[in-house]
Amino acid sequence: MAHNQEYKKEESDITVHGSFTVIEDDIDSPPSDLKSNFISLEEWLGSICDEDSPQKPIDEYRIGLFESEQSYTLTLVGFNSYEKDKYTTLNLVEFEPTNMYFPLPENYFRNSLKEQLLEKLIGELKGFTSTEKFKASFLSKGDVGVFETTGEIIWSNTDSDAK
Repeated sequence: MAHNQEYKKEESDITVHGSFTVIEDDIDSPPSDLKSNFISLEEWLGSICDEDSPQKPIDEYRIGLFESEQSYTLTLVGFNSYEKDKYTTLNLVEFEPTNMYFPLPENYFRNSLKEQLLEKLIGELKGFTSTEKFKASFLSKGDVGVFETTGEIIWSNTDSDAK
């Protein structure tokens, strides 16, 4: 006598208990008396490409935006990640260009909503990546460039980050 049994696969939630720690270097706020010699974002980035170069390969370049009551300041730094142990990752600033800060000229953001400013910055940052200066620079060799304020990937040399 044959007997058929039906097996049902049940879905269940999986819960993992434990922790994973990421220790990350902080970026200092720009000095309050910061003055810029640059009139545009492209000029600032171009000067970084011309004047600075990291001592070792950089995994991730981060462009951040500091905001105060009446000003906005961009910053660019390079991070590398290291596995301290199987539960801890260190994200260390390993490149700070000479001109790591760029205070945006007031006319750049005057009469703009913050969302408009962010869109404009992302557009100009992505635009810079199509220039010959960027393509020939150390910046283009980094795995990824991220606009930290929004998490937007500006450039990527890794397949998993490509959009």
